[in-house]
Amino acid sequence: VRCFVLRTGLYSKFMSATEQALLCKREGNVRFVKGKFDEAIEQYTAALDLVKDVSNFDSVEKAKILANRAECHIRLKQFKDAITDCTKALSFNQTNIKARFRRAKASDFIKDFNAAITDLKLVIKQEPENKSALELLRKLQLRIRDSEKNQHDPETDVTREDQINMCNFNRMNFQRIELEDESQMLQKNLASLIDAKEAVGIVMDDDYPYSFF
Repeated sequence: VRCFVLRTGLYSKFMSATEQALLCKREGNVRFVKGKFDEAIEQYTAALDLVKDVSNFDSVEKAKILANRAECHIRLKQFKDAITDCTKALSFNQTNIKARFRRAKASDFIKDFNAAITDLKLVIKQEPENKSALELLRKLQLRIRDSEKNQHDPETDVTREDQINMCNFNRMNFQRIELEDESQMLQKNLASLIDAKEAVGIVMDDDYPYSFF
């Protein structure tokens, strides 16, 4: 699979493998913004194939392409493929925050919460004000805390004080459920904003130095 310019042969004979790869990356970014994630994956894969034998290809750039392909996998719910791409990206550039955050997102989806938290803490260490990472970390920590609470069996011997406490608990639990419903709605809105931010991030990564269009 090659991008349109390379498939038609325009300019390709005058371009190095690196230049062709960056052109494929740009076309992948265009496909991503249009929501054509399968096609974007094809373009990013073509870019990586073009430079697999190019020893001096920028490792930072390769990490960006892998991280972009990982985000496409996440949008297509191919979470294990996303984790694989993010791990490869980090092997080329350990400081690629997008790859680490996207791996955390994918780990969250497959309920590998500990792996997600580990990555999020590293993201926050690099970027203490990263709101997306801070919010996802908070959500995961609350989820783990609630899960640990639910592992305990209720007491079988109930005193009057326990009954009063249970009544108070039920009232508070009802309020908690209402708040959780509101929180879920906010989280859906937040997820949409995060997706939009990822799209902007992919476009911002598009630093191809040549213009053919």
